[in-house]
Amino acid sequence: GLFRVPGEVDGIARVYGWRRLPATGLVSAVGLAEDHALAPLTTRLDRDRLVLQVLTAAALLFGGGVAALLWQSARRQLALERSERRYRALLDSAPDAIILTRLGRFMYLNPAALRLFGADDAAQLLEQPVLERIHPGAHAAVQARRHQLLGERIAVPPLAERYLRLDGSVVDVEVTASPYADEQGLSTQVIVRDFTERRQAERA
Repeated sequence: GLFRVPGEVDGIARVYGWRRLPATGLVSAVGLAEDHALAPLTTRLDRDRLVLQVLTAAALLFGGGVAALLWQSARRQLALERSERRYRALLDSAPDAIILTRLGRFMYLNPAALRLFGADDAAQLLEQPVLERIHPGAHAAVQARRHQLLGERIAVPPLAERYLRLDGSVVDVEVTASPYADEQGLSTQVIVRDFTERRQAERA
């Protein structure tokens, strides 16, 4: 068993461990100063406390690093969103028709493009095949330019084409196209200039 008593001579508190010897019935007791007896436990507690402090410091540093990364990521995202808004505002205010296509279908048309095709709303053209709005006589040339543009990923020179409005009328246009990459993949950016009046004047 264990018991704790102060020494009668020096007054030092000691922890005693005792056991009864079975052969003689005598009791054997050994005492240690309390500080010495508790030294292993104290050392372990100190070690555990140090480990906890190190882990806490590491957690704070790691948490601060994560917070910094999140802050930087948020700043980059905000800058990207602002850039996209400026780019969209530029497209929307452009006097020329600007179109984004992917896999041969309309993905975006600015207001000038909607007016060019005689559309009241972008929904009338979005996801529709581009070739439906191009005169059949130009289909072969347009397909060849598209393969060159996407295969070599270079802008192609202006080409005179004839577009079809939603009411079936024909518009003479000059078309410039270039590759456009975003998070959704490779697209085609098309800039279209209407020169119907000039062409009519030339024919006259």
